[in-house]
Amino acid sequence: MPSQKKPKLSIIIPVHNRAKLLARCLDSIYCQKHKNFEVIVVDDNSSVDLKPVVDEYPVRYFYLKKNKGPAFARNFGAKQAKGDIIIFVDSDVLASNSLLERIEVDFKENKEITAVQGNYTLIPYHKNFFSNFKNITLYYHFNKNKEDYSNSIASFCTAIRKDVFLSSGGFNQKIRNASIEDEEFGIQLTRKGHKILYDNDLQVRHMKKFTFYSLMKQDFITGFDKIKSLLRKNNLLDKRELRGSHSSFSLLASIPLSALILLNILLLLFVYSNFLAIALIVLLGIFFLLNFNYFHFIFNVKKSIFFIGAFILSILDYFAIQLGIIFGFIDYILGRKY
Repeated sequence: MPSQKKPKLSIIIPVHNRAKLLARCLDSIYCQKHKNFEVIVVDDNSSVDLKPVVDEYPVRYFYLKKNKGPAFARNFGAKQAKGDIIIFVDSDVLASNSLLERIEVDFKENKEITAVQGNYTLIPYHKNFFSNFKNITLYYHFNKNKEDYSNSIASFCTAIRKDVFLSSGGFNQKIRNASIEDEEFGIQLTRKGHKILYDNDLQVRHMKKFTFYSLMKQDFITGFDKIKSLLRKNNLLDKRELRGSHSSFSLLASIPLSALILLNILLLLFVYSNFLAIALIVLLGIFFLLNFNYFHFIFNVKKSIFFIGAFILSILDYFAIQLGIIFGFIDYILGRKY
């Protein structure tokens, strides 16, 4: 059980439905070795009753009468926090029993930092192909930057000094989706000179189960919200933006390339020609080379059969982002900036 004295750490969990996942998440938190913490659960107007779940734990529970999105829920929780460090975790993650100890050590040993960013574990919670693919992809993209400091944050597992978070205005509440509101805030922090430590040993296990549809939908929304964010801030070519957790040179180049590959395949289905066949091979080769480190990582983790499926799915995944960017751009031009 956490200590009854003023907590050093405040853990904020926004939730919408997900009763079973929330219970598992809370189980993992209350197994922590570190005891001086509080847990704040912000229920974003769930359509199911979460009281039977939260009543099993000594949490501070807040129910929002209107659904306002994860950015609002996290900001609301931060304002209620009593600890000097606030920790954002998603309701669909499992924390290791040393998570809080690790966070406290990171802040103790790195006095200059404002925040600490963790990663997902490589161990998937669900065994199906799409969940494995997403889990490996997320792990890789968060860990590909070998520098000590992150360019942004991702709120599934991040800790930040409360005074800085509140004085910086928190997450942009106009972004209703769980997409780029955390990255946007993190980039804003680094622009002001704040340091975000990246600690790959600070990991949580992702419990979300992905299907083909949910995977495509999530990345469509990411592309949709990311392009709007860049257009709002007039930062389409800003290097800091393009190094964010949802961006990189290989990713940005692969997005339009995936559309060309799929268009080429479509044309080949109706009009076969040697030129189109050679063009497809060339495009696939370029796509592979652009993402060589990523595919090499997947092959080392999962070997050949999974790798082949991952290669095909990556093309479709990037295309979903491309569609999101296109529709987001059109939506923005029509005057809907959020």
